[in-house]
Amino acid sequence: MAVCRKRNLKIHSNYLFRKVRMRMAMDDREFYGALGEKIRYYRKRRGMTQQELAEQINRTLACVPKYEHGGVAIDAYTLYMIARALEVEPKIFLPDRSAGDTAIHFSSEALPALFRHRRLWGYNYKNHKTLSISCLEVDPDTFRATFYIDYADVKRPNSYKYVMPGAIQSEGTTVKVYCINPVIPGDFMLLLFTHVDLTLGRNVGLCASLTMSYRYRVMKFYLSPTPVQDREFLDQVLMFTKEDLTYARKYRSMVF
Repeated sequence: MAVCRKRNLKIHSNYLFRKVRMRMAMDDREFYGALGEKIRYYRKRRGMTQQELAEQINRTLACVPKYEHGGVAIDAYTLYMIARALEVEPKIFLPDRSAGDTAIHFSSEALPALFRHRRLWGYNYKNHKTLSISCLEVDPDTFRATFYIDYADVKRPNSYKYVMPGAIQSEGTTVKVYCINPVIPGDFMLLLFTHVDLTLGRNVGLCASLTMSYRYRVMKFYLSPTPVQDREFLDQVLMFTKEDLTYARKYRSMVF
C-alpha cells in the first residue's frame, strides 16, 4: 500500500508540475505577445520600417518580426534600445497591472473568407464630401487587428495619420473589429459586419467611433481586398439613402 501511495503521489506531483509549466508558458506567450504588439504599434506610429528598427538596435531584420509577434523573449538591454529608437519610455512596453493592460483579446470562431486577405482597405465618409481611406491588417491565427486610419496615398505605406491596435471576433452572425488608442483613453473604433453580407460580397458594415468632443459617430464602412478607385461606386455604397433617413426619423434608429 505504501508503494502505491508513493507512486500515486509521484504521478499527482508530475501532473501538477506539468500544469504549472503549461500555465507559465501560456503567461509567457501572453506577455510577449502583448509586448510585441506594443512594439509594432509604436514603430508604425513613427513610420519606421522593420529594417530601420533592426539597424538602430543593431539586430538582424529577422529578429524584429519575432519580437513583434511575441515569438522570442526580449532581454532588458534590447528593450531599452527599442524604446530609445522609437523615442518612448521603456516602461511603456510593460503591463500596468494597477490600471489594466490596453491589449485586447477575443476568443473567436473561424473568420469569413474575406479576412484571409491579411490586408484590407476600408472606406468611409468623414463628412458629406471627405472620403477617409484606412487599412485594416488582420492576423487570422491570433485574431489581432491593426487599424491604420486616414491614408493620404495608398501607394505610400506610411502615409496614414493614426494607428490603433485591436482584435477581431467572429461570433454567431456577426464579425466585429474593436481597436483602441493606447495614447488617448476612451478613444476607439468599432467595425461591425454580418456574415451574410460578407458571404454575398456586400462588404458594407457599420463603423462607430468616439470624437475628440466625446460625441459618438456612426457611419457606413466598406471593406475591399484591393484599393478602390471608383468614386461613384463608393458613393453608392456609403451614402445614406432617402429610405435610410426616412427610417431613422420614423424609428429614431438606423438600419443598413
